[in-house]
Parts: sequence; C-alpha cells; structure tokens
Amino acid sequence: MNAQRYADAVVQALADDFALTGDTGTVVRDAVANHAENANTAGGAFEVIVGSVVTATWRLHPHRTRCGRVRLACHKLEPSTADTTRLERLNRALDAIS
Repeated sequence: MNAQRYADAVVQALADDFALTGDTGTVVRDAVANHAENANTAGGAFEVIVGSVVTATWRLHPHRTRCGRVRLACHKLEPSTADTTRLERLNRALDAIS
C-alpha cells in the first residue's frame, strides 16, 4: 500500500473517534503519509496530535516494529477504562491496515 492510501486508511480508522475533518484531517493525513514515505530517513521522529490540541492527550507515534506505520497513544496521566478500551480498539484497527 502506498503512503497516501495508508494515510487515508489511518484517518478513516480514527474518524469515528476524532474530528479529523477539514484542515485537521488534512494535517493528520499529510503527516502520516510523510511518515510512511520517509520513515527510514526521518529517524523515527514523528508525532501528530489527533485529539484536542489544547490537551494533546491523543497522539500518533511511530509503530515500534512496523517501519512507516503508526500507533495511537493516550497521554493522560490517569486513563480511564474507556480510554484504555478505545486505545486498544483503535490500535487493532491501525494494525489491520496493510
């Protein structure tokens, strides 16, 4: 799968949980596509906020074992059970993208 299709699939996988429309969706899509295309040269330096930019508690990071792929992280000090469930569900969806 090319970088742009991967980025589109990532945004689609997150769309029901995060407001990734308009400029926000474009920023996330472009960042993920750039990471997917340049992961070998960027040294793994990648992070993009997908939730509220005020709290910045939900972010995409490089996948630890799949070069060019991303994982969702929750940066809340005390994530709730619902947060943990959401995180696991969305990371399963991200992992399913080929």
